[in-house]
Amino acid sequence: MTKTTTKLLALFCSIALLIAVMPIVAIDISAKVLSGSCGKEGNNVTYTLDTSSGLLTISGTGEMKDYGLGESGPWGNGIKKAIINKGVTSIGCDAFDRCTSLQSIVLPSGITEIGYCAFCYCSSLQSIILPDSVTRIQAEVFADCKNLQSITIPVSLKKISHMVFYGCNNLQNIYYAGSKIEWQKIEIIPGNDPLLKAPNQNNCKNFPDVPANMWYTDPVNYVVEKGFMSGYQSGKFGPGDKLQRQDFVVILSKIAGADLSKYQNSTGGLKDVVKGSYYAPAVAWAVDNGIVSGYQNGKFGVGDPITREQVCTIFWRYKGSPAVPNADALLSAHKDAFRISDFAKTAMAWAKQNGVISGMADGRIAPVDKASRAQIAVIVTNMDKKGMF
Repeated sequence: MTKTTTKLLALFCSIALLIAVMPIVAIDISAKVLSGSCGKEGNNVTYTLDTSSGLLTISGTGEMKDYGLGESGPWGNGIKKAIINKGVTSIGCDAFDRCTSLQSIVLPSGITEIGYCAFCYCSSLQSIILPDSVTRIQAEVFADCKNLQSITIPVSLKKISHMVFYGCNNLQNIYYAGSKIEWQKIEIIPGNDPLLKAPNQNNCKNFPDVPANMWYTDPVNYVVEKGFMSGYQSGKFGPGDKLQRQDFVVILSKIAGADLSKYQNSTGGLKDVVKGSYYAPAVAWAVDNGIVSGYQNGKFGVGDPITREQVCTIFWRYKGSPAVPNADALLSAHKDAFRISDFAKTAMAWAKQNGVISGMADGRIAPVDKASRAQIAVIVTNMDKKGMF
């Protein structure tokens, strides 16, 4: 065999080997990451798609591009999960139209508008949470999402356009962070029967973290419908979360129906109260009326969890600081009564005497325990039903 023949044979063997491994290389190439622009002109919004997992990530600042008229999102319809990062402010028209494999999407706070038919025919999508920043959703956004079962609607949304939920016949749960009164003020354009006929809707029994038949379920329902408390912008209520001092005073101002207009630029003279913050007018009102005072260091304690004895003291002052002659006797049954601060002793005795609080299951009165949102809902409900507000 000549050297030339040997070289030709070796070349043929190499080509045959290359052909044999080509399918393996093709599979490896298919598992790639695609990327590109998806923002409106002048907006820096881009996407990356991991084709192996079906994960789409959209990042940047500004508005997404509007698609439609035969044009759809450049990621195709094989995506399984979409994450839109903070900074993006809108979802473009038809952006996810007919993405039948899309199972979940994460929308950030900062999204203000969702375009026409943005999620039409996303038949694998079962639930979605609209962030608190959304103020407008255009027509047919979720049309024919036949397996959509739950949606969280923020208080910021004031209008639901034509046929947004058309064909969503499996819609069961509507989670709404506001009160029943606020829900009734939303303008719902015709063509949204699946939303209006959903069996579980617009009351706090549908907060995903408030199960039925818990000791706090009915009180949570009560205070939300009354407008005393509301859920988080995420759609949850947070029953086990510790309530902060400034938030408790905001709740009290709502209960009192306080006119806060003259306190808009006030801090109540407290060092850590930020002028113009959501809580500052309520704190200033409460200080002005002798209901709250700051710590000895001149601060209010913004961000501090409120304790049970502080709750009792604030309510007691709100009621005019009534005398309780037998305070020590009322509290003596509790093994931890000695832990009650001097400023709170009369207030806690008054609260127990009037059924505002009761002892814990283990016999404590728990003066320094942090009060949860569920506990506050129960206390407020009991007081309101007793005609104490």
